[in-house]
Amino acid sequence: VANMDCLWRVSVPVGHKVGVSLHRADLRLYPGGDFLLEARDGLTSVSAPVLSLTEPSGLSGLSVATTSNSLYVRFRATRCGGAGLALAFAAFTYSGAISVCTRGEFYCAGRCIDLLLLCDGVDHCGNLGDESEAAGCPNPITHRPIANISIGSSQSELDTRQPGTVVLQPNPTVVAGPDPPGSGTADTAINPRAIVCGVVGVIVTVFLFIVISVCWTKLRRSRCSVAPQPPESILYTPTANRGGAGSPPPPPCINHARF
Repeated sequence: VANMDCLWRVSVPVGHKVGVSLHRADLRLYPGGDFLLEARDGLTSVSAPVLSLTEPSGLSGLSVATTSNSLYVRFRATRCGGAGLALAFAAFTYSGAISVCTRGEFYCAGRCIDLLLLCDGVDHCGNLGDESEAAGCPNPITHRPIANISIGSSQSELDTRQPGTVVLQPNPTVVAGPDPPGSGTADTAINPRAIVCGVVGVIVTVFLFIVISVCWTKLRRSRCSVAPQPPESILYTPTANRGGAGSPPPPPCINHARF
């Protein structure tokens, strides 16, 4: 969300006029903001006005011209977003007949415009004459640009959702379009497979935790002992002594280990 404040001051050669038309408008306006587009026949803010818009609905099909060789345009919008506003400017001369235009000019709607402005995707004539089949355009334009304005309805919407698209027609009839993908305003599809995987993951995690806890408890409490090994066979050979009998073998050693 930002504030936009733009100023254009256009001058063309003496004897020519300045035409301005809408090229593109992509604005998202929120409650509490304002909108202003003004054009004046001159170079100052006190020159004679030729256009004053306080509502974005007037942007569609915008085309005005001056009677002098200079133009002052100011655009201001607060609490808004989007790509912004693009205007097209062109120098031309008024003419009542095609014969008045020079060799390097094109005649349309009582204007003589430079041939370089033909078929450039911008309506310089004000009636799309320079973008038509008659002008030799390979991809003629048959409709004037339509302003795309997104309207935010609440403060919470400002940060949490993308508003639906509202197309403003020149009449101005408002046609509401669908919310853009990923806007969060449409119902979100639930994936059953994702739910099953999540539940299984939780069960496996709990099971492993229980098994590890039981093993650790048993390990701390257990006492392991080494079973006594049977003594190796000892061959005892009696040794004659005074008693006539040999000494008995020593008893086997038994070791007990405790862990």
